[in-house]
Amino acid sequence: MLNDDINLNLAIFAFPFVNLDILFNDCFEEFYNKDSVEIKDKAVVREKLVKYLKNKYYLSSYDEAYLFLDKWYLYPKMDDEWKRIKQHIFDMIWNHLKCFSTSFISQRDGKIVYKYWENEDDARVLGGFSKSNKIYLFHSMNRLIPTDILTMIYLVKNGKDIQELKGYYENIAVSDALLDRVLEKGVAENHLHGGVAVSFLSNWDYYMKPLTESVVVGLRKLDRTNVGYENITSRENTFLLMFANLLRTLMVIKLYFILTDKEETEEVKDLTDCFIRTLNGNLDEEITCWCKDGEPISAFSKKINSIRKQFRKEIVDLKDLFIWKNIKEIDDITDENVFLYEMVSFIENKELKVNDELTIVMKMLFLNYLRIKNHFYQLVVQQKTIHGLNFFQSEFYEKNSSFSKQATAINKNKKWNRAIREQLQDINIRKLELRTSIDNTETDFRKEVNDFLSAYLDILHKYYCEYCVKEHKYKPIKKFPKVGLVFHFIKKEQKYSQIERGTILREKEDCLQYIGLYKEYKKQLMLLHNLRNNNKATKFPFDKYLVGIDVASLENEVPTWVFAAVYENARDSKSEPINKPKGRIHQSLGFTFHAGEDFRHIISGLRRIHEVIIHLKFHAGDRIGHGVALGIDPKKWEIQNKTIIIPRVELLENYLWAYDLLSNYCDESSVINLDYLEKKIHKIAEEIYGEEVNVSVNTLLKAYRGLFKMDRNLFEESEEFFDEMNDEVISFMKDKAKATQFSSVFWQYTRQSKFFAHKMNEPIHIKIEEQEVEITKIIQTLVKKAVDEKGVIVEINPSSNVVIGDIDTIDENQVYGINNYGYHFDNLIVCINSDDPSVFNTNVANELGYIYFGMLEKNSNKEAALSWIDKLRENGMSASFIRGDESDEQILRELEEYVDSL
Repeated sequence: MLNDDINLNLAIFAFPFVNLDILFNDCFEEFYNKDSVEIKDKAVVREKLVKYLKNKYYLSSYDEAYLFLDKWYLYPKMDDEWKRIKQHIFDMIWNHLKCFSTSFISQRDGKIVYKYWENEDDARVLGGFSKSNKIYLFHSMNRLIPTDILTMIYLVKNGKDIQELKGYYENIAVSDALLDRVLEKGVAENHLHGGVAVSFLSNWDYYMKPLTESVVVGLRKLDRTNVGYENITSRENTFLLMFANLLRTLMVIKLYFILTDKEETEEVKDLTDCFIRTLNGNLDEEITCWCKDGEPISAFSKKINSIRKQFRKEIVDLKDLFIWKNIKEIDDITDENVFLYEMVSFIENKELKVNDELTIVMKMLFLNYLRIKNHFYQLVVQQKTIHGLNFFQSEFYEKNSSFSKQATAINKNKKWNRAIREQLQDINIRKLELRTSIDNTETDFRKEVNDFLSAYLDILHKYYCEYCVKEHKYKPIKKFPKVGLVFHFIKKEQKYSQIERGTILREKEDCLQYIGLYKEYKKQLMLLHNLRNNNKATKFPFDKYLVGIDVASLENEVPTWVFAAVYENARDSKSEPINKPKGRIHQSLGFTFHAGEDFRHIISGLRRIHEVIIHLKFHAGDRIGHGVALGIDPKKWEIQNKTIIIPRVELLENYLWAYDLLSNYCDESSVINLDYLEKKIHKIAEEIYGEEVNVSVNTLLKAYRGLFKMDRNLFEESEEFFDEMNDEVISFMKDKAKATQFSSVFWQYTRQSKFFAHKMNEPIHIKIEEQEVEITKIIQTLVKKAVDEKGVIVEINPSSNVVIGDIDTIDENQVYGINNYGYHFDNLIVCINSDDPSVFNTNVANELGYIYFGMLEKNSNKEAALSWIDKLRENGMSASFIRGDESDEQILRELEEYVDSL
């Protein structure tokens, strides 16, 4: 697939300045230092490359990998130009980065933008990925390395002053001038997880602050997190962060001496030698030396702090180092951007001698700094190498959120302040929903909400108001963006232990699956209801800020019916006031649900979407998160998934649901399809309950439907009913011939009983048959029709869906399959979002941009594409759970009064 080819090309391009295996043992430098190259010399580099690729990428051909390696790094050594100037590996990497910067980076209307038009050097640099594939390459490269270095190269090359970096943080805008005009009307972000809302570069900048004792203590807390990677442990990552921090500080100090024509002190020279010896050393030995327990600050850090004090004033951060350059008004420029700009300016200084010893040392230090930085980038930003939510959760989401959380703790900066500010750097955002979990205690939950509201007020004061000294208060000067919290219930993996035959247990928790989770969800909902509806003491409009609920995380782990009672209680509006003080209308909760994103069988994804909108009683304006299964071609899915492995009970429920759906659908194939499904249902039922059990499809179907009904919800039934069912299970186990005597309620109970868990959850390996594909096509159409009739909106997250789901590139996104760019009769209402902006290095404006360029790649004309994007943009605004017509002045005064009362 195209994405695999792009990944391989970019991975080999980035290999020398990403792979940590060459941080302390640079095989490329050894290769370039040889006057003549033999096959065995190339073999050393190839061996390291293959080892690196095998850990992360789909590698179908060694030959292809070797040719890309030759193209990028080995073949150029034979050029006359190379022999003449005797370049180092850094020079080769730098030349490539400059070419990529030329191909990809430009500016417009005061912002850095993606160069969507063809550059004359594109074909030479991008090869077969130029022209129509350029947007896909750029999309993938954004998740491979931080593109800030490309931006700095562009700025320096074009003579831009450092102050022009004001307001630039990370994202390169993916838009053209016409698309900008559409986005300026305002966009909404309706699907964003707060734990991963802060960009990698913002977090990195925090980790690179001066290495004081408190920062070192904070960094070492990472040893107790899950921020490990491949064969690199958490402890080694702590060392690498410290090392990168000191590397950057050393380079800044050396820049000071270089650019002021001052002679380096002996202490600086000695420190440089120490760093070079370290880079030529052994990683394990260095970690042992640096990270001894009880040593608060390393010897190197002490030396650097000593050098700092030799300046007129102790250096607090990088900006103080450049005071001598008379740089002013750089409060909105990050330290990292200042550093990169100055390093790029130094490297591109034409007056420097290429092979000057000091220049070579600075390049070597900078290259290794980039290697560490890029290593951490790949640790927390996900490429499309393995799909699925489990890989995403364990390998990226948790590590990214841990990385961000510790950065916040180190600098004593509130989480929500960073998250909200980071997203509002996009000035077009008018509504911003952030998702978070509900803490299990009222105190913790209230604190989370209070922190969120306080952070929002701080941002309004700083960026959207001015202080009136005469009136002693803030006054709005810019239109406020509105924010809100959506709280999600987290799906968690459950233990599927089997109860021994004949055992009588009297505790629901011992016998029923999911009951512990249900109780947790019920408690969390109660906390949310109490704060939204019973706030008579403060009269603060919490309903305007606590705007919705969601179900998220591992889609395959918890069935939809577990949430039926939770959503039924959440939707009960009897406890809500109709009107509030000052004639304000109380805003009801909004409802959304992650479904159809990650599935073993496409029917599973479609079933979960349908279960949500039917059994959780979704109405017009409610939303489905992702909904990938709605837009995937079933035949194409089957071609890529000839065989699948799936828990037996999931397949049974798929067939029962499909049978139920098709029973009310008539065409010439109905009888054949129903007969096919009936045989499948009987076969799986026999495998679960035993061949001697003859239970009808209708009985099983009635039991399946009953799982969603409140009046038969076993979580809420009396203890007498529970005991009765438990006794019937034991009776069944003793004599299965009596199975036909049991009602559908008994079969409903078996779905939750741990007596049957082993057989139900046992994985089975099956082949996808052609008739199953035809059935899927029919039910996909029926589910789309149900979504449309209910008025449910689908939250599309383009980058997330490509990386996690069964989608190759952006232009195959499900949005094109469910919302035609014209006003088509079978269109579903969709909105575009970013999902996890830090994990996928994106934002909502760029997600709209990717969809826009994907449309152009499908040969749409610009007028149609722009009209379509405008429709998607407007959908996002109207679909948001954030509503209300309060003035900015009213919002400000209510927030100030509430925060002052805390």
